[in-house]
Amino acid sequence: MELLKDRKVWPSLPATVDFVVAAYNADMQGKAMNVARRLRLAGKSVDVYPEVARKVKKAFRYADKVGAAKIAFVAPDEWENGLVRIKDLRCAEDTPPELKQVDVP
Repeated sequence: MELLKDRKVWPSLPATVDFVVAAYNADMQGKAMNVARRLRLAGKSVDVYPEVARKVKKAFRYADKVGAAKIAFVAPDEWENGLVRIKDLRCAEDTPPELKQVDVP
């Protein structure tokens, strides 16, 4: 390892994760953990936003910081309908809005 650093060939691999899961409020945190578990069982790499995401910008900043491709918001209205809102953070600007954000069962 030291040799790689000395020769300046140590690779810089950015941290990335498939999903960040964010709970809308404290009541939804357990459900957000369940969503994270299901995503992990599906083979996805997942990070859980450590706070409640009432301030959506903070959750987006966190997702960007950890290199997430998508963010899953677990909110009461969607949850009552059996859905979780997924937003693709790496879409091109010209991607239609209905493809950037979807509600999934």
